[in-house]
Amino acid sequence: ERDKKELVLKELWDYLNRFDKDKADRLLKHSRWDMDIKLKEGAELPKMCLVYPLTPVEQEAVEEFIQENLKKGYIRESHSKIVSLVFFVGKKDSGARMVIDYRKLNQITEPNPFPIPIMHTLLDYLKEAKWFTTLDLKSGYNNIRIKQGQEYLQAFRTHKGLYEPLVM
Repeated sequence: ERDKKELVLKELWDYLNRFDKDKADRLLKHSRWDMDIKLKEGAELPKMCLVYPLTPVEQEAVEEFIQENLKKGYIRESHSKIVSLVFFVGKKDSGARMVIDYRKLNQITEPNPFPIPIMHTLLDYLKEAKWFTTLDLKSGYNNIRIKQGQEYLQAFRTHKGLYEPLVM
């Protein structure tokens, strides 16, 4: 039993460099897995609007987010005519999480027809398994690019300007 465990750990050791923080904070190349936003036919795109009012602490958090994500290449300045706004929601630890309000965009987006697996089906696949592990993918959505040419659809406006994400 112990030999199996050591073997698994040895196998994982070869992939240690993939968990390097500096390598994790890079913009990936476009691929066939890029997020493709399909709009409903004839949909009217969301227009410019005023920003939601933010507290000074929230404004500072937005500024940090913008600086950090511009540096990583996850966002860029935008000239999009489509705009979503930024606001904050409370977290369990009494902090706040920045959220981009894509509700208007979601209303004009075609739903993905691919069905999400049912939990019972997933558990059936695992019933014979003996080993389980977890993997916490830090900023996992930053590993999924937005399809080239569609970045403008997710533009967001803050008190510091208009930006568009290059990743989910």
